[in-house]
Amino acid sequence: MPLPDPLEAEPPRHAAVTPIPSDCVLTTRALETPAIHPGLLAVAPQYFHAPHRGGFDAFTGGTSFPWFDVHSLGTPIESPPGSRISASTASSLFPVSGDRQLGVQARAGGAVRWSGQALYPEQAVDGHEGHRFVLAHSGTTWQVVDFDDANEAHVYDLGVPETTWDVRLAVTHDGQPAVAWLERQGGRLRVMLSMDFTGRRTVSVDEVEVPVGVAELSQRTSVDLALTASGPRGIAVAWRPLVDTTYTDFGDRSTPPTTAAAAAVRWLEVKTNDGRPTVHSHQTRAHPLGGVSGVGPWALSSNGMKAATFGGRGLFVWHDDGAIYAVGSHQSTPVALLPGDGAPLLTFRETDQGLELLLLDSSPRVRAVAIACAPP
Repeated sequence: MPLPDPLEAEPPRHAAVTPIPSDCVLTTRALETPAIHPGLLAVAPQYFHAPHRGGFDAFTGGTSFPWFDVHSLGTPIESPPGSRISASTASSLFPVSGDRQLGVQARAGGAVRWSGQALYPEQAVDGHEGHRFVLAHSGTTWQVVDFDDANEAHVYDLGVPETTWDVRLAVTHDGQPAVAWLERQGGRLRVMLSMDFTGRRTVSVDEVEVPVGVAELSQRTSVDLALTASGPRGIAVAWRPLVDTTYTDFGDRSTPPTTAAAAAVRWLEVKTNDGRPTVHSHQTRAHPLGGVSGVGPWALSSNGMKAATFGGRGLFVWHDDGAIYAVGSHQSTPVALLPGDGAPLLTFRETDQGLELLLLDSSPRVRAVAIACAPP
């Protein structure tokens, strides 16, 4: 089933939203602590850390495989018999069977529709008109699975090696899926974007060039790539490459890096009918890991960047030297949104009252704030 050409896509069907003014100041309002099930709190040390992505498999032994996500923090979702839920959206659950088949099931329950293919989901996003898109491992390359409104699976091979850690999926407001990933060639780091999985529209949307050793460390660290819908047909992209051209403290198999490296949070909006996007940048640092085990080489710390759509435009949040920063994808300067207070997992959820940011700490502690936009 061919995907629609993004230049010929139909006008947006999503509800009208008030755009964020470019000069507004992002703010927060404290909310009541959301209810968290004891079974989820029990695995907080495993999951409630800045780099984590996705939901929470709360398996602790036995034959029960409970699943939690931002839509169901207080109530476990039991996996279908003989399988384990491994990704979810507001509408659907995506179990993997004992023989590694990827399936789809309505969140409300019912029969599982198996895809017939051995795929492991990394991320899932609801689309339009009953479509759900899943970013999945195949064993060799990354795949995108489009489950249509009849739960039929249409699989597209991105041709991106599965060893590529930074790969993210989003859907534009007019229903066009998009995937971004990190590519390294020597000392050049590029963010690649595909809005046509046949490869005809894969483009580099941003890049930096640094010494090869710095690029390798940046790739090993993860560039915290984040992706979300922005504007009627656009995609907002953010990442944090290392940009320290004099850095040499790479560590080895027995010693991790011990000094911070200069880095930059870079963000942009990509519109399908525009030219080269404007890239905004915020200087920051990537810090050494607090503790390591096993055998190196090791990375530097993640900034835990996450993305959402707020007021119809992209929004990014991340950890930055003791604070949590935020910026709209069309804004040129981020703001310190909240005190950092450790390095909790940052994750968004949509509610009837608007966009919420959850801060999930491994201690365990859970906080929630509403995102707002105040006049300058």
